[in-house]
Amino acid sequence: MAEPRTKHQVCDNALGPDPGGKPSNNGGIAITGFGQHHQFCESLFNPDGNAYSCGYGGYGRLGHGNQQQQFVPKLIEALSGMRVCAVSAGSRHSLFLTEDGKVYSCGDGIFFGGNGPLGYGNFQRQLVPKLIEALSGVRVCAVSADNMHSLFVTEDGKAYSCGFGARGQLGRGTQEDQLVPKLIEALSGVRVCAV
Repeated sequence: MAEPRTKHQVCDNALGPDPGGKPSNNGGIAITGFGQHHQFCESLFNPDGNAYSCGYGGYGRLGHGNQQQQFVPKLIEALSGMRVCAVSAGSRHSLFLTEDGKVYSCGDGIFFGGNGPLGYGNFQRQLVPKLIEALSGVRVCAVSADNMHSLFVTEDGKAYSCGFGARGQLGRGTQEDQLVPKLIEALSGVRVCAV
């Protein structure tokens, strides 16, 4: 039986590790997000900031335009040319934050007959990352994809949520699902810095 590999070895082995085991100026890679059956790699030392994904591709959560399993990290072409600075992987959807504060999502928009964790205002499945237009008026600095909902923090310290709300996890005082990101008003007056 093969010895277990560390998080960094998964990407390094697939994309060409630095012989000394240290990131170099021509291609250091780090894993930045884990889901239930998938992971994302983001280029940290290349100026292009490209994002890569691998694992179980069900629901389109890998962002490659299909639902196929990906055995080695593969460039997410829909995000090519954008500087991806953060990735969060939920169980059936994924969030991508770009350097300019925009958020893209892909994967399943429906779970148990409701939800909306992708933030588009509908329940449709999205096979490639798509801009969450409801957040276009704010600059997002942190994202978190959970099992069936998504959280976002803006540069000015405000928190937004969308998706499955039946257990109160959206922070709105109701159990209703939210199809687009909405401000968590209970946190008004509090500066949120991470999710």
